[in-house]
Parts: sequence; structure tokens; C-alpha cells
Amino acid sequence: MANDSDTADTLPTSGHRLKFVADRHGAFLFGRPGGQRADSRKENFRGSNLESANLSSGIFTGSIFAESKLVDCDFSMCDLYGADFSGCDLTRASFAKADLRAASFIHAKMRGCNLSNADLRPGQIVEWATLNPDAKEVAASFESADLENARLTDSNLSFASFENASLKGASLGGATLFSANLRGADLAGAKFDNAKLKGAQLAGARLFGASFKNADLSGVDLRGVEMNNVQMAGAKLDGTIYADPPPGQNLPAEIKGTVAAHKIWAETGGREGLRADFGGRDLSGVDFGGCELSGARFDGAILSRARFVAATLRLASFVSVRGERCDFSDADLSGALFTGARLEGALLVGVVARPMDMRRADGTPAGKRTATSFAKASLVGADLRAADLRGASFAGADLRGSNTAGAFLANADLAAARR
Repeated sequence: MANDSDTADTLPTSGHRLKFVADRHGAFLFGRPGGQRADSRKENFRGSNLESANLSSGIFTGSIFAESKLVDCDFSMCDLYGADFSGCDLTRASFAKADLRAASFIHAKMRGCNLSNADLRPGQIVEWATLNPDAKEVAASFESADLENARLTDSNLSFASFENASLKGASLGGATLFSANLRGADLAGAKFDNAKLKGAQLAGARLFGASFKNADLSGVDLRGVEMNNVQMAGAKLDGTIYADPPPGQNLPAEIKGTVAAHKIWAETGGREGLRADFGGRDLSGVDFGGCELSGARFDGAILSRARFVAATLRLASFVSVRGERCDFSDADLSGALFTGARLEGALLVGVVARPMDMRRADGTPAGKRTATSFAKASLVGADLRAADLRGASFAGADLRGSNTAGAFLANADLAAARR
């Protein structure tokens, strides 16, 4: 059977060429007359416009697809070694089990893409025209690509570059990312459970809400990384580099154990671990910075000058605490209760204190919302600058001398509050 390139003089050129190849390949896949497997090595398909085409198991080694629109196309199990997809729109395209070694996806749109079990290791690139034996190893590149909600589960992404890419909500469970470059990437809500990230570079990345359960983060550089609400239960952290100590590192041993058990309780919906109860205890000056304490109980505790900077405290209870000059800066207080608390001079700069949507044990919405409450609390001289207090209750609270510059107070209940 003749190779596509052997009859190139009779085939369409430029952007129409790929459709011609896809039509014949489709016929081949379904056993129709005139079918021929796509074998288009080092072809130039730049600027093609093709939607929902089935090119699975095709051979496109070293081909150029740059600036093409290939929405919903199926490249599963294709040989795409060294292919160039720079600037492509690959929304919902599938590359499952494809050979993508040394491929380039710079600035590509890849929302909802499926790259499960794809091979994205570095590859040897030679100059085909001269067969120069001095090959150079090139890593797959997704720099500045949009991979929101993409599936990369069990893929080999070792040494690949995702610098400044968006992987919000992406699934990378079980993926291999040895020495991968994730600097400056947006990984909010991404799932890296059981992934291997030994030696990966994450400096400047945003990990808000990401999950690294049982992942190998040995030797990972986390300097400058936004770590709020990150789940790391069971993660391997040997040699991990932090700009600051990891959350809870400076806690007394007994409290550290309680916080660790609570984190598991929170992450498993109460199925494992143990809920933290610090009710009535003297925790003056204790540093809970960055800790996961959603649903924890501090009622009646003494928290003078304690630190909860960037901690996750959703639905936590601080009823009647003594928290003079306590620091909650950048903490998530959604649905937390501070009823009757004494928070004179406390720092609540940049906190999120919006109503919390309640969920049932199975994770489904319960149709109820719990507002953050500072009802009857004393916030005299407190710093609430840039805080998100929408929907919060300050009924009967004392806000005299507090600083609310830049705070969001829409729908906040200020009935009978002293200001």
C-alpha cells in the first residue's frame, strides 16, 4: 500500500490536506472502500480546521499541526513523536495512550483533553533531512497551555514543561512527573493523588485546593507556592524544600498529632481520623498557620496572640473564645462561628468569611447554607481590611475602631452592631 507522501502531488495541500488524510483513515478504520491508514510523517498540517475526526492509531511522527483547530478530534494511540501542536485549539481532544515524546503544545487550548496513559517523556530529535547523528533530547512542552479539567491520569510526563500553564481541575492521578517543570502553573483543584513528582519544580505555582494524597513529592521545591487548602495525606515529603516551615511544623507535639488526625478527619468526611476539640484550652501564642482545621472546635479557648494565618477553618467553632490580637490573616473562615468571641485587636486581613454550602455525608448538596457569624463578638480595633465578609453576621457585634477598608460587606448583617 502506498504511503500518503508518495502520492502528495495528487492530494490537497495546506489546511485541506488533513481532512483528506482523516477521511481515508476513517474509511480504513471502518473497513470501507478506499480506506488507507494515516501515515503522514513530517507533514505540514498548519492551520487546519477539523472537528470530531477519528485519527486514532495514525502515524504523524514529526508533523506540524500548529495554529490548527482540532476540537473533539481523536488522536488516541497515535504516533505523534516530535509533533508540533503549538497554538492549537484542542478542546476535548483525546490523546489517550498516544506517543507524545518531544511533542510541543505551547500556548495550546486543551480544556477537557484526555491524555490518560500518554507517553510524554523526552525524545531524541534528529535532523531528518541530513540524518545528523547528533541527536538532542527534547522534552514535551505545554508552556502557557490551557489544560483546565484535562485528564492526564497515569501518563508519563517526566521532564515535561508546564511552565505558566493552567491545569485547574486537571486529573493527574498516578502520573509520573519526575523533574517536571510546573513553575508558575495554576494547579488549583488539580488531583495528583498517587502521582510521582520527585524532583519536580513548583516554584511560584498556585495549588489552592489541589490534592497530593499519597503522592511522592521527594525533593520538590515548594518555595513561593500558594498552599491553601492543599490535601497531602500520606504524601512522601523527603527532602521537600519549603520557604517557610510546612503547616503545623512549629506546633507542640501533642497538638501536632491532634491537628494531623483532624486533617484526615476533614479530608475523609469523618470516615477516618478524629475531629479536633480544643474547647476551653489555653492556646495562647500557638501557631496554626496553614493548617486544615475545618470543623474543629475551639469554644471557650484562650487564643491570645495565636496565629491562624492562611489556615482553613471552614465551619470551625470559636464561640466565646478569648482571641485578643489573634492573627487570622488570609484564613478561610467560611461558615465559622465566632459568636460572643473576644477578638479585640485581632488581624483578619484578607480573610474569606462567606456563607458555606452544606453537604450530606455522601457529598451531595444539602440545600442549606451556614453564614459566618460574629454575632455579639467584640472586634474593637480589629483589622478587617480587604476581607470578604459578604453574607456574614455581625448582629450585636462591637466594631468600634475596626478597620474595614476595602472589605466586601454586601448582604452582611450589621443589625444593632456598634461601629
